[in-house]
Amino acid sequence: MPRKHRSDWGSNEPAGRGKRRLRFMADMHDGRGYRRCSKTIRGTRKDGAAELARLWTVHARDAPSATLGRVYLEWWLPDAEDRLREGDLAQNTFDLYKSLWRNHIEPRWGSVEIDSIRPTDVQEWLLTLSKWNAINCRVLAGSIVEKGITMELADRNQFARKYRIPRAAEERSKAIWNLSQVSEAMERLKGSELMVSVALCALGSCRVGESCAVRADEVQITMEHGMAVARVPIVRQLMRTNEISDKLKNKQSERTVCIPEPWSLWIGEKADEVIGRGLTWLNDDGAGYPVSRPRLKWQWAEAFASRGALSGLPRVTMQNLRSTWETFMRWELGVDPDMVDSMMGHAGANVRTRHYDRPLPDMYAETCALAHQGAFKKG
Repeated sequence: MPRKHRSDWGSNEPAGRGKRRLRFMADMHDGRGYRRCSKTIRGTRKDGAAELARLWTVHARDAPSATLGRVYLEWWLPDAEDRLREGDLAQNTFDLYKSLWRNHIEPRWGSVEIDSIRPTDVQEWLLTLSKWNAINCRVLAGSIVEKGITMELADRNQFARKYRIPRAAEERSKAIWNLSQVSEAMERLKGSELMVSVALCALGSCRVGESCAVRADEVQITMEHGMAVARVPIVRQLMRTNEISDKLKNKQSERTVCIPEPWSLWIGEKADEVIGRGLTWLNDDGAGYPVSRPRLKWQWAEAFASRGALSGLPRVTMQNLRSTWETFMRWELGVDPDMVDSMMGHAGANVRTRHYDRPLPDMYAETCALAHQGAFKKG
């Protein structure tokens, strides 16, 4: 006779090939009161135990309440940690979520049962936050409730409603440069510590953290249609904490960016110089470590001062240099949007680009050379 696996609340027994029969006490709200119920599932004994634990959470008289805090700790957080290990969630995003939970969501909602959250309370709470925090906290709290709905602990998500979001004290600048302004900026920054990151961001689509974590020995110069192109693999980033991480924002972010002439030659010379000095990073601080992001941020602000290297040029943020690249590649150089998305490390906007389009670094380099030679311009 097969061995039965019992708990204080229910049992988990074999029920034929690949099946388990669960017996438990519950009120199914069918007028028959609290009684013994059963459910058959497909899976192993471990699967049966997990489902029995979930049913206990939903139906047992002595089950702990399904608060937002409990759902976060027992289901949402372990799932997010799995996604982080598998590369489906960026470390920066994970850290942001934990900070939002700790500072804003847990103090207000951690002890509230997810099926008793009221829209009026949500609206009142959102208006106490900054615009940026309100938007992100609403998304995170909503995803936690969705996890609870999946576990059948609630049947609606009050955070998914449309709410009024507070206005930002000051909108983030969206200013960008055109290609002519990028060229002028590069001429002014030649030989400076800023040159490498600006080149990789404004001429290669890098995020700031990606531009800081390139090894000099990874740079390759190749000839494409008579143009020297610098190929730079993007496989890591420098975090805001000044730690080097092998995890990028997402899987698609790992790519090769390509810098055209004449700036490719400057990047090649810089790489040779760094290697010749026995250093490691393309933008090395001289002590064997990348120039830090705070240091670059300070230098960038100084460059726009009255006598700075970039004085007279429109003031843009370093974060917007990636938008600068996307804009001039599409609208000035005429490169197809799908190609631009791929070169930026985006997943793509449709099934074809997400699942079937797999360009190689050679194709990126060729596209870069042809774009800067005017091959894609219309008319």
